[in-house]
Amino acid sequence: PIPKAESNYTFWAPDGCPNGKQDNYKEALGQCCTLKYVCAQTCGISFQECFDTFWECAERACDKFQQDHRNCLDEAGWNDMRFLLKERREKLVMLNMPKDADICTAFHGLQRGSCDCVPQAEWESKLKARFEDHFREHHPDKVTKKGTFKDKKFWKAWKGKRAELFFKMVMQSKDKLVKNTDFSAEDEQKQMEEHVKNVKRAQEAGEL
Repeated sequence: PIPKAESNYTFWAPDGCPNGKQDNYKEALGQCCTLKYVCAQTCGISFQECFDTFWECAERACDKFQQDHRNCLDEAGWNDMRFLLKERREKLVMLNMPKDADICTAFHGLQRGSCDCVPQAEWESKLKARFEDHFREHHPDKVTKKGTFKDKKFWKAWKGKRAELFFKMVMQSKDKLVKNTDFSAEDEQKQMEEHVKNVKRAQEAGEL
């Protein structure tokens, strides 16, 4: 797969972190949540890369709070890679957390939405062409008049890390490429009903 053309896909992210209750932490962690959602939509990137990116950002953001560092990290935990849907959870309880299978489904869904499938024999050339399209639009000083990379070593230097490169490129131009999206709040009654079901399941399984 290769990233879809800009005309066929728009990256999205909430304005800040959607979950949690402490507004001061949510504002500080806003950039981390943007990184998380954009990363998960970056074609070909790994879940682990996005997980690490989010928590590295959260650690830096929470360092500013000193005595409240732990509370800030707790807030980050309600906005980490387990939460990838366009929804805002008003009430967060441990037994109503996304299941592993649901998290994988959400991540792979984002990947499918942002990728184009191409024949394997054409993958390298089409991937390079897609990157050059991006550079012509956003970094024209880096390409020749023909639209190819000026630095002949650049493409090879990122071999095996091109998804990470594309993620970096999108974030550099996020004001143009990432659309702020309103996240709807889950219906509280629905959340509570789901919570009750989960408690009953845990009791029946002897977990409570």
